[in-house]
Amino acid sequence: MLAAMSTGKPQDERRAEEWPLPKYVDGVILFDAALRVLSFDDGAAIILNKPLTEPAAERVLQIPQEILAFLKEGRSSDPLSRRTRIQLASGVYTCRIHIARARAIGVPGYVTVVHLARELSMDDALTLISAEYRLTVREQQAVRGVLSGLSSKEVAMQMSISPNTVKAFLRLVMSKMGVSSRTGIIAKLFEPNAHE
Repeated sequence: MLAAMSTGKPQDERRAEEWPLPKYVDGVILFDAALRVLSFDDGAAIILNKPLTEPAAERVLQIPQEILAFLKEGRSSDPLSRRTRIQLASGVYTCRIHIARARAIGVPGYVTVVHLARELSMDDALTLISAEYRLTVREQQAVRGVLSGLSSKEVAMQMSISPNTVKAFLRLVMSKMGVSSRTGIIAKLFEPNAHE
């Protein structure tokens, strides 16, 4: 956990200046019935390349045409039509829309909530899980081989070690992840996308 250092500035300004921005973020944008932006979070600002160094009250979010077109098409009651994949400059995202009755004073009718979630590649997932479970470089190499569909013998040849050593690395990985099989390792790697 990061501790904020006192600089005399509000906490969100310190975060924008001093803390590294997360590589993988989700973002939420709230639209009124006329599809005007009511509000958005820092994740949406990062995804849509809006600098967080601007004061929050002055940030204006430019919504890509792909998202606006999806919003106009995706207002049916079919939940499957409320999700799509969108390619943005910062990566590929799953875009979901949710319609809700407005409960805020001054916002009549319905609001549309857009949730953007970055899709992870195998390398992205391995990087995240390696940091979370503190996998060593050699453990990561063994896992990458498993993800590629290689046998322990084939992974061993790639790593210039014995198959038994590969199995030992994989047992260590399983222990760290709290799983009992290679399939469990793979499932853990793609848990961030499990909310699909």
